[in-house]
Amino acid sequence: MLFKRDGINLHFEDDALHEIAWLALANKTGARGLRTIWEDVLMDICLIFQLWKILRNVL
Repeated sequence: MLFKRDGINLHFEDDALHEIAWLALANKTGARGLRTIWEDVLMDICLIFQLWKILRNVL
């Protein structure tokens, strides 16, 4: 919902989902680790989108 509100439609390829799950398994972090990985990924996307909006308004 957060991204959709800003007109962003996120789609993750199966390989990306498997890689994220593998990272959690490799680090032996379980569900909480998986959540942390997702938070990091989504935070990066949020920051990139915010920078894009700023740059679009400047240029």
